[in-house]
Amino acid sequence: RYKKEWEKLKDISNQIIEENDKVAEKYDKLLCVYIPSLRFVYDYKVDIEFAVKCSEMANAKLNHHRQMLKERVVSIGNLLEDLGDDVYARGACDGENTNMHNDIQYTLPYCVGENNCEIYSFIDKKMLKAILN
Repeated sequence: RYKKEWEKLKDISNQIIEENDKVAEKYDKLLCVYIPSLRFVYDYKVDIEFAVKCSEMANAKLNHHRQMLKERVVSIGNLLEDLGDDVYARGACDGENTNMHNDIQYTLPYCVGENNCEIYSFIDKKMLKAILN
């Protein structure tokens, strides 16, 4: 009778150990496969959302700069219109930029340095002298 009970107990114990092995395998899959996969998918989602926000901000910045450049073109046009034909009649502008053959000083801002000022200015020295005289 003890032997039968012992064998029942042993069978029950072996079943429990077998179930524990299966549960341990499932837990191992959860920790090593499913959770890292979910984390990777979540990180990817967050990265994509961040990239979308960066693109939207970049587009907004580009639109802002386009608008500022359009305003600058209008301002320069208004300035040249205000100067009128009087400056051109006195020979301040010869119609072509003769300073373009000078080397651009790339290590300086466009508004600093003799060559850069001559290349990037829309009012050259001749026009400035004609305006001031």
